[in-house]
Amino acid sequence: MKKKIKVVEPLWTGEKHSSFNAAFLGVLSHAFPASQIVFYGEKTHLSCVQKKFSGAAIDFKCIFNVRSDNKIVIPFLYIISVLQTIRFLLFTPFSQQLIFSGLSPFAYPMVLLLNFFFRRKIIFVCHGELAFIEKDTYRLLNGHYKLIAIMFKRAFPLLIKKSRIYLIVLGENIVAELKRYYNGDFTKNFLVIEHPYCLQPTESNTKSLPNNKLRLATVGLATRMKRADLIIEIHDRLKTKGILDKVQLEIIGKVADFTSELNGKKINYPDGKYFLDQGTYDKKISQQDFILFFYPDATYRLTPSGAFLDAVSHKKPVIVLKNNFFETYFNKAGQIGYMCDSIADMCECIEKEITNCSNGAKDTFGSNIDKLYQFFSIPGVAKSLRKQVELRGIIHLFENN
Repeated sequence: MKKKIKVVEPLWTGEKHSSFNAAFLGVLSHAFPASQIVFYGEKTHLSCVQKKFSGAAIDFKCIFNVRSDNKIVIPFLYIISVLQTIRFLLFTPFSQQLIFSGLSPFAYPMVLLLNFFFRRKIIFVCHGELAFIEKDTYRLLNGHYKLIAIMFKRAFPLLIKKSRIYLIVLGENIVAELKRYYNGDFTKNFLVIEHPYCLQPTESNTKSLPNNKLRLATVGLATRMKRADLIIEIHDRLKTKGILDKVQLEIIGKVADFTSELNGKKINYPDGKYFLDQGTYDKKISQQDFILFFYPDATYRLTPSGAFLDAVSHKKPVIVLKNNFFETYFNKAGQIGYMCDSIADMCECIEKEITNCSNGAKDTFGSNIDKLYQFFSIPGVAKSLRKQVELRGIIHLFENN
């Protein structure tokens, strides 16, 4: 008889987290092919996940339906998520494994209370809510997010101490960072995997288009907090060097808070308040030679970067400012581009690549980028998850012997 794994998404609706959930289901189906996997979620969310999911047969079951994406429904979503969490904890047979792919911090107290009596083994996936632990992030929050952060910061230390609760954490660098905040051996029930991603199946375009310009872009939401506005300093330095006409600078995604500063600059960026549609977004990334990142060191210590995963998906080398996040992956995969100490260093690397492009130099980062691609691929993450589950002696949670 097949082991039944119930994967529950009690909170998110529509597109939110659909890419992760599609990839995560792929990981589970690859890692535990002998088990029956059922995914439960909101109706529109299920539809989004199904469109992105490819793999073994998985059952999709709707547990609620939200007819509006208006902010007024947000409080009701949190209430629903708590009720759904209680429902699955109470009514799921102990022979079936519960995995919550997302969870409202408001549900944590109920999980801790109910499991004090039921004592069942539960698995949770940790996402961006871990960023609430950081003081810098907390200071930037407002409204209901500050209340969510308070709930999370109080409940999470209790959650990690429970022997029957297992946490899936998306990156070794995140575990290392958590050790700065919590004492003791709290990682014994951690399953550490890379953030799985539905990677592009085709080889990306690694050559410049016929205009013979080096194509450079930032990707994702461009904000001052991510220091994406430093692309302007790149522009000005290249102009001073007299090589601006040899590059094409672009912002792919959406500019949040420095649009006016782009006026008069030779930087392409999307016009409008909406993010690019997925097809246009992917096409533009595929046409780049390098992706630029300027993240401050305090960011992405406790969460993965979706924009970085987009670059990996298209097998693009990067030119980045050195920080803890990027050091992790340069150390893991080798040179996947250039890691620089300053904007001036970034410009030197760009100048070097302009020369390489003119001389027809070969790509020197391809094999390392392929290695990184495999780290985030569904088969790669599935192999890592199964290995950890076997080493910890909890394979019975995922499949019958």
